[in-house]
Amino acid sequence: YCGCLNGGWCQEDSVCDCSQFQALGDRCQIPNQGQDRDGICRSWGQHHFETFDGIYFYFPGTCSYILAQDCHSATPEYTIHNSRACEGSVYSCPRALSLFFPNEEEIHISGYQVHQGGRRLNLPQTVGGVFIERLADYLLVKSVFGFSLAWDGGSGVYLKMSEEHQGTPCGLCGNFNHIAGDDLTSAREPAVFANSWTVDLPHERACPSVDLDFNGPCHSESDMDVCSLPFRSDDEETFCRALVEYTRACSHVGYPVREWRDSFPSDGCEESFVYRDCISCCPPTCTFEKECLGTNLHCLDGCYCPDLILQNGTCIPASQCPCVYHGTSYVQGQVLQQGCSVVCMGGVWNCTENNCTECSVVGDMFVTTFDGRMFLQPGACQYVLAKSRGSSKFTITLQYTTCEEHQITLTREGEVIIGAVKVHRLTSVVTQLKTGIGLRLRYDGQGGRVYLQLGSQWRGQTLGLCGTFNGNLRDDFSPAGMIEGTPQLHANAWKVSSACVAPVNLPIVDPCEMNQHNYYASQCDVLVESVFAPCHGYISPNIYQQQCRYQACRCGSSCLCTALAHYAYLCSKHGVDVNFRSQVSECVVCLGGMQYHSCVSSCGRSCRGLANTETCSPADCAEGCACLDGSYYDDVRRRCCHCYSMGGVSQPGEGECPEGKVYHSCTEQRGGMACAPTCRNLMLNLTCPPNTLCIPGCVCPPLVLHQGECYYPENCPCAWLGLEYLPGQVVETSCYRVCHRGYFNCSYSPCPAVCTVYSDRHYHTFDGLEYDYQTDCQVYLLKSAGETEVSIVAQNKDCYESGIVCMKILVIHVGLTKIYFTDNSGNPPSTVVGRGSEFEIWNAGYYTVVHFSSQDLTILWDRKTTVHIRAGPHWKGLLSGLCGNFDSVTVNDMTTSSHMEVNNAQTFGNSWALGQCESDYIVERPCERDLGRQPYAKRECALLYSDVFAPCHNVDVAWFYRNCLTDTCNCNRGGDCECLCTSIAAYAHKCCQQGVTIHWRSPSVCSLESAERPNYFLTVSGRSRLQLEQWSRGPEFSRRATFIQHQGLFLPGYASFEVVSQPGIFLTLTRGAARAQRYSTAEGFKTSSIFTLESPFVIPYRMMCEWRYQACASPCIHTCSDPDATRCQFLPVEGCFPRCPKNMVLDEVTRRCVYSEDCECKHDFPPFSYRIDECAELICFNGELLFHNSSLHCRYNTAPPQCSLLGLPILINTDPCCPLWQCPRCTVMSDLRVITFDGNNVALYDNGSYILVNLPRETIIGTVEKCPTSQVKHIFIFMWLKVTVNYRPVKLPFSRHSLYVEDTGSMYLIHTPGSISIQWYHSTGIMVLQYNAPSHAFVPTRGLCCCDGNPEDDLKLPNGTVVREVGDMMLFLQAWRVHLTDETEHTRRVGDNCTTGDCSTCLSMLTQRAFTPCHSKVPPEQFCDIMWAGDLHYKDHQCDFLAAYVAVCYTHQVCISWRRHNFCLRCPPGKEYQPCVSTCNSRTCLNKDYYEETTCSFIREECVCRSGTILHRADSPYCVTEDRCTDNEGNPRAPGEVWNGSTRSCCLYKCMENGSVVAVEPDCSAVPTPLCEREGEYVLDVLEEGSCCPKKICCNMTICDSEAPPCDNGNRLVIGYSALSCCPEYRCCDPMACPPVFAPDCREDQFLVEVRGQKSCCYSYLCESCIEPIPSCSHGEILAVDPNTTNSCCPQYHCCDVNQCPKSSLSCAPGLSLVETAAPGDCCPQHHKAEVCLFQGVTVLGPGQSLVQYFEGELCYTVQCLPYKDPQTGFYAMEITSVNCSQKCGSHQAYVPSTDPQVCCGSCKNISCTFTNENGTAEAGSSWVENCTRYDCVETAVGAVILASGVICPPFNDSECTQSGGVVQSYVDGCCKTCFLSFQVTVYSCDGKCPSATIFNFNINSHARFCKCCRESGLQTRTVSLYCSRNASMVDYNFQEPLDCSCQWN
Repeated sequence: YCGCLNGGWCQEDSVCDCSQFQALGDRCQIPNQGQDRDGICRSWGQHHFETFDGIYFYFPGTCSYILAQDCHSATPEYTIHNSRACEGSVYSCPRALSLFFPNEEEIHISGYQVHQGGRRLNLPQTVGGVFIERLADYLLVKSVFGFSLAWDGGSGVYLKMSEEHQGTPCGLCGNFNHIAGDDLTSAREPAVFANSWTVDLPHERACPSVDLDFNGPCHSESDMDVCSLPFRSDDEETFCRALVEYTRACSHVGYPVREWRDSFPSDGCEESFVYRDCISCCPPTCTFEKECLGTNLHCLDGCYCPDLILQNGTCIPASQCPCVYHGTSYVQGQVLQQGCSVVCMGGVWNCTENNCTECSVVGDMFVTTFDGRMFLQPGACQYVLAKSRGSSKFTITLQYTTCEEHQITLTREGEVIIGAVKVHRLTSVVTQLKTGIGLRLRYDGQGGRVYLQLGSQWRGQTLGLCGTFNGNLRDDFSPAGMIEGTPQLHANAWKVSSACVAPVNLPIVDPCEMNQHNYYASQCDVLVESVFAPCHGYISPNIYQQQCRYQACRCGSSCLCTALAHYAYLCSKHGVDVNFRSQVSECVVCLGGMQYHSCVSSCGRSCRGLANTETCSPADCAEGCACLDGSYYDDVRRRCCHCYSMGGVSQPGEGECPEGKVYHSCTEQRGGMACAPTCRNLMLNLTCPPNTLCIPGCVCPPLVLHQGECYYPENCPCAWLGLEYLPGQVVETSCYRVCHRGYFNCSYSPCPAVCTVYSDRHYHTFDGLEYDYQTDCQVYLLKSAGETEVSIVAQNKDCYESGIVCMKILVIHVGLTKIYFTDNSGNPPSTVVGRGSEFEIWNAGYYTVVHFSSQDLTILWDRKTTVHIRAGPHWKGLLSGLCGNFDSVTVNDMTTSSHMEVNNAQTFGNSWALGQCESDYIVERPCERDLGRQPYAKRECALLYSDVFAPCHNVDVAWFYRNCLTDTCNCNRGGDCECLCTSIAAYAHKCCQQGVTIHWRSPSVCSLESAERPNYFLTVSGRSRLQLEQWSRGPEFSRRATFIQHQGLFLPGYASFEVVSQPGIFLTLTRGAARAQRYSTAEGFKTSSIFTLESPFVIPYRMMCEWRYQACASPCIHTCSDPDATRCQFLPVEGCFPRCPKNMVLDEVTRRCVYSEDCECKHDFPPFSYRIDECAELICFNGELLFHNSSLHCRYNTAPPQCSLLGLPILINTDPCCPLWQCPRCTVMSDLRVITFDGNNVALYDNGSYILVNLPRETIIGTVEKCPTSQVKHIFIFMWLKVTVNYRPVKLPFSRHSLYVEDTGSMYLIHTPGSISIQWYHSTGIMVLQYNAPSHAFVPTRGLCCCDGNPEDDLKLPNGTVVREVGDMMLFLQAWRVHLTDETEHTRRVGDNCTTGDCSTCLSMLTQRAFTPCHSKVPPEQFCDIMWAGDLHYKDHQCDFLAAYVAVCYTHQVCISWRRHNFCLRCPPGKEYQPCVSTCNSRTCLNKDYYEETTCSFIREECVCRSGTILHRADSPYCVTEDRCTDNEGNPRAPGEVWNGSTRSCCLYKCMENGSVVAVEPDCSAVPTPLCEREGEYVLDVLEEGSCCPKKICCNMTICDSEAPPCDNGNRLVIGYSALSCCPEYRCCDPMACPPVFAPDCREDQFLVEVRGQKSCCYSYLCESCIEPIPSCSHGEILAVDPNTTNSCCPQYHCCDVNQCPKSSLSCAPGLSLVETAAPGDCCPQHHKAEVCLFQGVTVLGPGQSLVQYFEGELCYTVQCLPYKDPQTGFYAMEITSVNCSQKCGSHQAYVPSTDPQVCCGSCKNISCTFTNENGTAEAGSSWVENCTRYDCVETAVGAVILASGVICPPFNDSECTQSGGVVQSYVDGCCKTCFLSFQVTVYSCDGKCPSATIFNFNINSHARFCKCCRESGLQTRTVSLYCSRNASMVDYNFQEPLDCSCQWN
């Protein structure tokens, strides 16, 4: 027997005859031996198969077969379903696929439809780690598991595996071991082999096996003849399909056959589509291509867009792609205002305006330049803020004075601008200055904010503190043409006067260090809270919060408000208005009746503006206060009102000056030293402002002053980085520069740029932008836009799951070259090298260097977290990514992948992340989170400001210092020193690149070993003895071996070293010895204690191959592979370098110095590799073939865990090679059994409160109020609860501080700040808690839902003890119980397990057919053992047990329908049972018009509303029809129903027939009114709680206190009435909690004392007596009381004789008396005159008040009371002014006195209109027509005026009117004609009287007003036909009229 394949003939000697076919092998196998077939398994036409290794075989099976699966696991599995009975063509018979993946339900594919769990999936769709999409004529299934599957929708399936699965698959596709001959060795016959992979499907009959001797495709000679024909008309389909499969196989491996279909008939493609032989599996889309998942086929064939982009199923050109911003899509051409205008063009945003930038100065000199550079420049000098280049077209200076005030001066052509400037006080806060030369300046004088905007014509034409305005922030600090290193040097160059001295190298001390808990600084947190949250997506608040804290600590509330206002101003530029002043009480600015607005202008709203007729622009608005309508701002009195009309330095004597100088005495009051010409002023072309204060002193006319000496202008030196250069001297930098007249003339050459990334968040772009971005994702540092594809991807690597980033993983992609750095060895474990992308890689000090010479690209990596990328000048404008775009413009560096310029670093960074990865808008600052860490960080980072780095302080250290604090505070869980040292090394590297070497490492600071003697250090003992000592751990050794380096202490350029442990002891070196000596002033000591740091020297032979540490050196090392030492790009650097003698090189293999001819490594082959998939490849490195698989080097187990009772695991990271899974789910069943996060379980027994989850800042407590375990019939538990926050009821949805609560109608959805998500189902009561914390923020939880990944310690007590015994379960539950006083204890019987107990009943229940689909996910044996046997409650309550099992199955997405009407099923009225509900929300009366189904994370069972009804509300249990009413509490009401809507008062409502609710009035006419007869009493309405009609009583209210206190903390205001009077008593409490009390009867000498209990509401009564009786006073004495005891129950009294008091010496006029003031504790009163003004002895005025008096004819006198006393009268002084009010009014006018009591005179006002005709005047409101002109006398605010308008008549046709039966009539005094049609329409209306009332309400202590109106009860629409005289046409007019009328609430 032969077993020949493919129709081969079996010969007698059991040999197959394969001569009829091109077959090979002993069995006529037909192998695919193509070199590039790429390991693809394919099957088509039902019966054709080709294995992974290329063996073709024919098998006519009609069953379902496993194509491929993992031999060692049940998943993944790929099954093909052939047609059971294929009568027609094998290519048209149906075929289907089933895919099985770990922890996922079956994915079924038929045609182009995809189903899972009975639900159809919309494409594209992601299921777990599998991505499914439709592309051309294929369905593509890609996965992070390392496979890619393509399905053509009919019969063709193509499966590609990655190399990591080599040798692991089983199935019809073979074993994938790259050996073609053994694919069918398991069986000689293909039928036996294929039949063995048959799969029986449930619910279908068994499928027959294929016979061993089945007929092949050509089973006779005649068939073979037919098959050999090149083409047969009757079998065209077979022939075409063979060609299709061949060309597809070519396309799949990247060799498409072009245009072969032109010779054959084709069905063609749909309109706008064309057929293409090669479509990329990752085709271009309108969105940024984040990542191509899976191992893709090279390309596919099918219908696709011709050179277009497929967008939402249609083909569009790239130019029509929409743009996306903040999740919203914008169409082509749409304009968005985002700071400046941007327009959507081709899927990317383009800026349409260039004039969007400004320079700002905020508070204590926080300056932001035009180009976006921020710096802090504290100083009290006058500075040039901005000036024009060249000629002085404008100069703006800024002077800081005390109390944060600014003085701003603007000059033009040397003079103060007056005429060409419009100065306008925009608001009470902001003043605006605008010029005609494109300059606008806004100034907040109170808060110290300046905003300067220039027109685009000034771009690149400015200098000053505000920078160069050219888009490049790197040259902002370039006053003399060279870029200065620090803000202080930059600002110092722009001082106006040399007489003002400002230090340049002092460290800036954070004022918050002096007060860590400053109140105003804490208020800055509002920037990161909800008030400013709408702005966070546009501008990150972190840096502004830091500025705010700085200013708030320095100067309190005013600076706090300045910082907040600045951030709010920036937000307003993005269209986000934030009214923070209403939230921060310290920042309220509006007084005098004004209102605050975020964008308002006082233009035209002030008295001054009215007088000057201001011209207002809508764009001129700012934050501030504005007057209400009808009032104007009075600049004089600074309040809103109605406007009215208003009529030396002593000079010193002449001084003596040095030779060449002249003394200036300031006699001209201008010039002097303040305006002395200097070299700097000459260079900057500065002139002296006119108002500059003159300072006498010695000056240098006609020369210029420089550092106290007189210079000729042409001899002025140039200053740069703190050094001076003489004229003609050349400075060699990347640009070639020469000094001339104090300024550098530069001849620029193209320069490379460097991007730096270090720590876990710090970025410095090519163009100089510095920002922080924090993420765990893979991000593009660099991505090219040129011909060569270049990208650099980085990802932070967590150190051992500690949350601390220890290194960056790098992927460098240049052309066809890919280099991966995944560990800290510095050697790339895998590389792909192609032509044209050669590179060099070598070690340089601490760094690994990768250099691409052809591309001029160099990457420097310190094998930790620091990356430097240098790009050559030809890359300018061709790059993008987190390193910016390298276009020498900084302001656009934050350009997203969709070409949108943003201000938020997190938004910018997320756009360049690979995969679906996002992070928060706000990055928490570690030092503010951990205040205890701050002192340590500031102490260590202070090294950057110390003398050690003094030579480098010309390089700005501010950014590095801030980053150092962040990194050191952040590394609080290990790696402290590493983070600190990395941060300091970053600044040292910057210094090194600037040519400054810093020796900053020491034994105590990031120490390195000694070079001469490894591990030996120089130490000084306690007796100042110098010695070499071996390193030892501990502080004592560190003290002995640590020295302070003083740079330039005794001599510039030399260093001195002081012993830390012995202050004053210095190292000295003489010819005799090295010593440690005490400081001395002797010259000999200074000479011996100064050192120069080590310089190169000749290495003796004994030091051969010594490795030396160099702080900054050029490692141009001569090595075997680089004998000429040419690998020196991007250097110098820090590190350890070898030193070899002359003529010797370093052998990289032996690490020794050798002669060149002795090199071990003489050939330098670049490494290369063959990439297998995304995670694995074969590498040729140093002559060896290595296999590297990233998936095998993961730090954790990457297999999805079996979550058992917890449901499906969740993927919590985005790494395709190292996926991380969790089972973060805790379930509380309806019977109160808790399944913990780690899979354990425990049952609650008692009513009470239990801690379910406890996190460091969050606790979730579950309260059991009624335990349902004894109520068997309650199958479902329906819960609609009230939600309260801080004891106050809230409406849902509720959101605050990252806490979100929503009622969907089916469940409560809760999301907590601690990453806990809760789903609490209404129907079943089951609560599912899911812990979603990311891996870096994961914190183990405590409580009943304990979670740390270890099930063994779930039952952990709060003290850490773990409960092990079942009998101790009660102890565990009680430990996590919140104990109250009124709790009762119950017990729940505890069982054992199935080993010792009987589980047969349990197993018999769970093995029923209904539960079978879940057995593979939740085995019945396990569930019975854990749940049934362990809890005897379930044996009595089987429905509870089965519900628990089904609930667990549902978390696995397994659908089970098990309840029946007579078994475990009872739904409330109006509802019906429904299993497997997947929607999260329910359709309700509120959302019925816009309801959309949303799919929940897993399914559930539920009682839903019956057909025809919907849920009343999400928080209501009622199902109603859609015409029901809803009361205020959400309860449904029937039509006609009346109810009281209040529990404490009376609010009656009625449900109308149309579904509306109206208020109705109670009938209280039967309440009698009493007759009050006692004095002071009147009838009072007392409304008792819950009553609708008030009770009437008699009460004297004059003795009552009318103030009611405010209540908080959940208490409510309780109003009672005193037992002694009818006065109301107010209490804030809960009166229901108080016991009843009764007042006792007290004796006459006692008084009743009310004593309150512990709670503020409860009280009791006591009778008390005073110990001391009240004294009896003699005749002439009065009884006085001690004022300090008046609040006591027993005041202290004494007798006082007022006749003995002395008489006052003051006297008053007749009719007046002195003011007596009782002194506390004094019998005699004090006499004085009141603090008022006394006018004419009668009128009294208070200070500031005025009085208007009319007398003496038409003169009006005004008396003003002044705020100080008149010493003559003893009263306050007065000022009296007069004005003449004579004014004659016309006959049509009336004199109107002033309505303002503060204004004397009135005005004439028109009361009628004058016109020339026989009448003469017309009253206001009248109208008349004359000569077809209409006149109207109209009343206005200024009186009656005439308005004239021409009479316009509509066109009219006389004959048409007559024909229509009308009559021609004239109107408007005969000017117009109209057609009168005589018919009338009666329109009904409502008219009548309705009641109204005013009732005094004790609850609110005021009158409640009730009013009803006569209104329609229903409306109907009527239609009438009207004749239009204008166009002689008939139109239908619709109007509404009432059906009925009634009295209704207004």
